[in-house]
Amino acid sequence: MTVSLPPQKNKRYRNMREYLFIFQDIESLTQGIIFLYRLKYNFKSALYKTEKDYRLLIKSNGMPPYLFCLNEFCQRRSCNTLEIAYTKEYGIPLISSNAVKVYGKYFI
Repeated sequence: MTVSLPPQKNKRYRNMREYLFIFQDIESLTQGIIFLYRLKYNFKSALYKTEKDYRLLIKSNGMPPYLFCLNEFCQRRSCNTLEIAYTKEYGIPLISSNAVKVYGKYFI
């Protein structure tokens, strides 16, 4: 009797992280999104509005260098899972998927 291992499936797990960018007003949000839109990178994004600010959630592999440039436009940047969960729970979703692509297309 021969026992063999089951065939191994070639699974690739991506280390996707969410980054939260908080913008104080609509003008700085628009400038930041136009900056990202011109770079033409593909990543998942969503746009939320809270009582005080606008929040852009970006899901990406690692922290790409172009996301550091958003610090010029945003009030604050965070990777805190509690803050991200708060945004998803209590924020009003303005654009739920491909926010950078949708928003950028209308302002360029």
